[in-house]
Amino acid sequence: MQGNFPPSKWNKPIFDDVNEVVRLVREESPEHCILKIDSFSKAQDALFESGNNHFKSTEFKAGSYTWVFSVYPKGNKEAGGADHLSLYVTLVDKLDFGSFVNAALRFFIYDKNRDNYLTILDIRDKRFHTLKSTFGIPKFLPLSSFTDASNGFLVDDCCAFGVEVLVRSGQQVKGSVVSGLEAKQVKGSIVSSLEDKCDRTYTWRIEHFSNLKNPSYSPEFCLGEWS
Repeated sequence: MQGNFPPSKWNKPIFDDVNEVVRLVREESPEHCILKIDSFSKAQDALFESGNNHFKSTEFKAGSYTWVFSVYPKGNKEAGGADHLSLYVTLVDKLDFGSFVNAALRFFIYDKNRDNYLTILDIRDKRFHTLKSTFGIPKFLPLSSFTDASNGFLVDDCCAFGVEVLVRSGQQVKGSVVSGLEAKQVKGSIVSSLEDKCDRTYTWRIEHFSNLKNPSYSPEFCLGEWS
């Protein structure tokens, strides 16, 4: 019920150039995923007792890919989100090395007082790939705004969040993952074999770099006509 509540302070679009997002209000429900929490305080206590710091949705489909939506009720502090709600989405599908998915992200929180959604849009598309499968907004909403009942986000200990993932484009590349190439060098190297085609870039992933004591060398690769 909307009641006689004043318009939300986010009623007009707000452009945040620093975080490259737009904040606005819309009435339509999120199309891809809604995460509803009926007893936020109890769910939060249970979450922290289990040693976790974020809620996860069930897997959902968007743009023929599988995703998971996550909410950090105390903020993702490692990403600078202390004292805020932090919202993220993760690509579940395992992409081949060199493949990617470009997607525009929209995050939501339900305003029960006004029966609409505070929506945050990423200005730039995000590129999901094998080395980075999670993107989000560390400072989605200050906790002080979230817990203020007049804003309508947390009412009777209930709240709801949502996400839309608009897949723009993608590229599938057949690659191979090779681990433990020459044990005397580096364990866990990743080599992209683009069907015997030489690319202009080469990526060599090194695990446990800080533990290396002796010189290490990448596997042989080609660049143009050179190797």
